[in-house]
Amino acid sequence: MMNWNGNFGSGSWVVMSLMMLAVWGIVAWVVVAAMRARRSEAPPSAREVIEGRLARGEITVAEYEALDRALQSGHQVVPEEPRHDGLTA
Repeated sequence: MMNWNGNFGSGSWVVMSLMMLAVWGIVAWVVVAAMRARRSEAPPSAREVIEGRLARGEITVAEYEALDRALQSGHQVVPEEPRHDGLTA
């Protein structure tokens, strides 16, 4: 690549251009692959959501059981929103 004067030869711009295209191609491939992997993750099921809420203490066991029964029967239940003031409903 370098000649006796320490300068790059006349065709080195082609090699550098190809290297730069390769680098940007790899960057684009990584971004696209990351976006596809993120999109392929399935959202949690309704049962997983209520199990998580029970585990975090957002709902009581009684509320969990009511929601679980509603899921099994196919009915749609909108539970009362948890209070954020520290008081129970």
